[in-house]
Amino acid sequence: SDVPDLESPFVNNKAIMIDKSKLSIGNPNKEFSDENLSVAMQKRQNALDIYKTDPDGALLLITDAIEMFPNSAIYLNTRAQIFHFVGEINLAQRDLQLILKRQSDPPFKTYKLLAEIQFDLQEFDQCILNCQKALKLENDDDLKVMLKESQVKFQNQQKTQKKFEEQQLHQKENQKEKEKKSQINNDIQDQIKNKYGENPIYNTPLFQNLFNTANNMDSQKAEELGQNPLLMNALNDPEFGKKIAEVAKDPKAAAKYAGDPEFMKAFGQILGAFK
Repeated sequence: SDVPDLESPFVNNKAIMIDKSKLSIGNPNKEFSDENLSVAMQKRQNALDIYKTDPDGALLLITDAIEMFPNSAIYLNTRAQIFHFVGEINLAQRDLQLILKRQSDPPFKTYKLLAEIQFDLQEFDQCILNCQKALKLENDDDLKVMLKESQVKFQNQQKTQKKFEEQQLHQKENQKEKEKKSQINNDIQDQIKNKYGENPIYNTPLFQNLFNTANNMDSQKAEELGQNPLLMNALNDPEFGKKIAEVAKDPKAAAKYAGDPEFMKAFGQILGAFK
């Protein structure tokens, strides 16, 4: 017979475990028979009677009804309700969306359950829309409360999203600035190597600190530094190089050369140029 029985599906008094995602969604092009209406309604009622204790059995029953009347919202709504009860949110939403596709005038319960699911998923913009659609069909105090809460939560979401986007933009700008400074630093290091070679002195903490500080100089200041004859002559003097290397390794060593006016003058130029 084409008409399934009305009993809850049990085998040896144990509920059948089913793959819920493979349950039929019905063929919307199928012609329905009024003869099956009472059978489908009874299956729906039986499913509602047992879904809390035997949800899989209830799903099989209501799926039979959906196959008989695939375009009827009442059966898809009922299965969506059971899916929602067992935590199959995606399947519940799928069945409700099927109603929206197959029905020109979806019922109140479809919009209400969609709104409830979207509220739980924190999809407050969609929840607001479905609350409004449902309330146009029926007056419902619970939905009015949900609508107000959703509007507040959606506004908070928007504020949070805006703040997040601003932070992301700020981080990107900081990263660009960091990369720019890094490039300036690399250019300075290249200039130093080109002018003075690979002298180990330029890798010492003192010089690294001095030249890294140059990141904050504008191009005009950097050009002035390169044209400072006292500084350039001093850096090209081997004796000065030995002394500054010693000071670079141990800044306290500068006290040894306090009586050397030429050294102190050039050293002062270096420190002053990078302040």
